[in-house]
Amino acid sequence: MAIQVEERPTAGRVILGFLVAAFASVAAEVVLIASIAGTDMTFESMLGFSIFVFLFGVPIALIAILILALPAYLLMRKHWHVRWWNAALTGLIVGMVPGILLGAGTSWEALQIGLAGLVGGLAFWAVVRERPGQARIDPETFR
Repeated sequence: MAIQVEERPTAGRVILGFLVAAFASVAAEVVLIASIAGTDMTFESMLGFSIFVFLFGVPIALIAILILALPAYLLMRKHWHVRWWNAALTGLIVGMVPGILLGAGTSWEALQIGLAGLVGGLAFWAVVRERPGQARIDPETFR
Protein backbone atom coordinates (compact mmCIF):
# COMPACT_ATOMS: atom_id res chain seq x y z
CA MET A 1 0.00 0.00 0.00
CA ALA A 2 1.28 3.50 -0.81
CA ILE A 3 0.26 7.07 -0.03
CA GLN A 4 1.02 10.31 -1.83
CA VAL A 5 3.75 12.45 -0.27
CA GLU A 6 5.19 15.78 -1.32
CA GLU A 7 8.73 15.58 -2.60
CA ARG A 8 10.90 18.55 -1.64
CA PRO A 9 13.19 19.79 -4.42
CA THR A 10 16.90 19.20 -4.14
CA ALA A 11 19.35 22.09 -3.80
CA GLY A 12 20.47 21.53 -7.40
CA ARG A 13 16.91 21.87 -8.65
CA VAL A 14 16.46 25.07 -6.64
CA ILE A 15 19.64 26.57 -8.12
CA LEU A 16 18.54 25.53 -11.60
CA GLY A 17 15.13 27.06 -10.90
CA PHE A 18 16.70 30.38 -9.98
CA LEU A 19 18.88 30.36 -13.11
CA VAL A 20 15.88 29.56 -15.31
CA ALA A 21 13.90 32.30 -13.53
CA ALA A 22 16.62 34.87 -14.26
CA PHE A 23 16.74 34.01 -17.96
CA ALA A 24 12.94 33.79 -18.25
CA SER A 25 12.38 37.17 -16.61
CA VAL A 26 14.94 38.85 -18.87
CA ALA A 27 13.42 37.15 -21.92
CA ALA A 28 9.99 38.40 -20.87
CA GLU A 29 11.38 41.93 -20.58
CA VAL A 30 12.91 41.71 -24.06
CA VAL A 31 9.62 40.47 -25.55
CA LEU A 32 7.67 43.19 -23.75
CA ILE A 33 10.00 45.97 -24.93
CA ALA A 34 10.02 44.55 -28.46
CA SER A 35 6.23 44.48 -28.53
CA ILE A 36 6.10 48.09 -27.36
CA ALA A 37 8.70 49.17 -29.95
CA GLY A 38 6.67 47.46 -32.68
CA THR A 39 8.03 47.93 -36.18
CA ASP A 40 10.40 50.74 -35.19
CA MET A 41 13.29 48.29 -34.73
CA THR A 42 15.04 46.33 -37.43
CA PHE A 43 16.02 42.70 -36.90
CA GLU A 44 19.67 43.64 -36.44
CA SER A 45 18.91 46.33 -33.88
CA MET A 46 16.56 43.97 -32.04
CA LEU A 47 19.21 41.26 -31.96
CA GLY A 48 21.81 43.68 -30.65
CA PHE A 49 19.35 45.02 -28.09
CA SER A 50 18.51 41.47 -26.95
CA ILE A 51 22.16 40.56 -26.49
CA PHE A 52 22.74 43.78 -24.55
CA VAL A 53 19.74 43.19 -22.30
CA PHE A 54 20.73 39.57 -21.60
CA LEU A 55 24.35 40.54 -20.97
CA PHE A 56 23.40 43.05 -18.29
CA GLY A 57 19.92 41.88 -17.30
CA VAL A 58 20.73 38.33 -16.23
CA PRO A 59 23.40 39.37 -13.66
CA ILE A 60 21.05 42.04 -12.28
CA ALA A 61 18.24 39.48 -12.11
CA LEU A 62 20.54 37.01 -10.33
CA ILE A 63 21.48 39.66 -7.76
CA ALA A 64 17.80 40.41 -7.14
CA ILE A 65 17.14 36.69 -6.84
CA LEU A 66 19.97 36.26 -4.35
CA ILE A 67 18.96 39.24 -2.21
CA LEU A 68 15.15 39.02 -2.41
CA ALA A 69 13.89 35.79 -3.97
CA LEU A 70 16.07 33.30 -2.09
CA PRO A 71 15.01 34.55 1.37
CA ALA A 72 11.39 34.70 0.16
CA TYR A 73 11.63 31.11 -1.11
CA LEU A 74 13.16 29.88 2.15
CA LEU A 75 10.43 31.63 4.14
CA MET A 76 7.70 30.27 1.87
CA ARG A 77 9.09 26.76 1.97
CA LYS A 78 9.21 26.86 5.77
CA HIS A 79 5.55 27.83 6.13
CA TRP A 80 3.77 26.75 2.92
CA HIS A 81 4.12 24.62 -0.15
CA VAL A 82 5.37 26.48 -3.20
CA ARG A 83 2.44 26.69 -5.60
CA TRP A 84 2.16 28.43 -8.95
CA TRP A 85 0.16 31.35 -7.59
CA ASN A 86 2.44 32.19 -4.67
CA ALA A 87 5.53 31.77 -6.88
CA ALA A 88 3.98 34.17 -9.40
CA LEU A 89 3.00 36.68 -6.71
CA THR A 90 6.44 36.50 -5.12
CA GLY A 91 8.06 36.96 -8.54
CA LEU A 92 5.89 40.02 -9.16
CA ILE A 93 6.91 41.57 -5.84
CA VAL A 94 10.57 40.60 -6.23
CA GLY A 95 10.54 42.18 -9.68
CA MET A 96 8.81 45.38 -8.64
CA VAL A 97 10.97 46.14 -5.59
CA PRO A 98 14.28 46.51 -7.49
CA GLY A 99 12.42 48.33 -10.24
CA ILE A 100 11.17 50.90 -7.77
CA LEU A 101 14.50 51.12 -5.93
CA LEU A 102 16.49 51.51 -9.17
CA GLY A 103 14.32 54.42 -10.19
CA ALA A 104 11.51 53.21 -12.40
CA GLY A 105 10.12 56.54 -13.52
CA THR A 106 6.46 55.59 -13.69
CA SER A 107 4.21 53.01 -12.16
CA TRP A 108 3.95 51.40 -15.63
CA GLU A 109 7.73 50.83 -15.69
CA ALA A 110 7.63 49.31 -12.20
CA LEU A 111 4.73 47.09 -13.25
CA GLN A 112 6.58 46.11 -16.41
CA ILE A 113 9.58 44.93 -14.39
CA GLY A 114 7.18 43.25 -11.96
CA LEU A 115 5.55 41.32 -14.82
CA ALA A 116 8.98 40.10 -15.88
CA GLY A 117 9.45 38.95 -12.28
CA LEU A 118 6.08 37.20 -12.44
CA VAL A 119 7.27 35.24 -15.49
CA GLY A 120 10.47 34.40 -13.62
CA GLY A 121 8.46 33.21 -10.62
CA LEU A 122 6.38 30.92 -12.82
CA ALA A 123 9.53 29.60 -14.50
CA PHE A 124 11.02 28.93 -11.06
CA TRP A 125 7.88 27.08 -10.01
CA ALA A 126 7.94 24.98 -13.20
CA VAL A 127 11.40 23.71 -12.31
CA VAL A 128 11.11 23.44 -8.52
CA ARG A 129 7.49 22.47 -7.98
CA GLU A 130 6.89 19.72 -5.52
CA ARG A 131 5.96 16.56 -7.28
CA PRO A 132 3.92 13.83 -5.68
CA GLY A 133 5.82 10.68 -4.90
CA GLN A 134 5.04 7.32 -3.41
CA ALA A 135 5.76 6.41 0.19
CA ARG A 136 5.33 2.99 1.63
CA ILE A 137 3.02 2.62 4.60
CA ASP A 138 4.51 0.63 7.41
CA PRO A 139 2.03 -2.11 8.40
CA GLU A 140 3.06 -1.64 12.03
CA THR A 141 1.52 1.84 11.98
CA PHE A 142 -2.01 0.47 11.96
CA ARG A 143 -1.65 -2.25 14.62
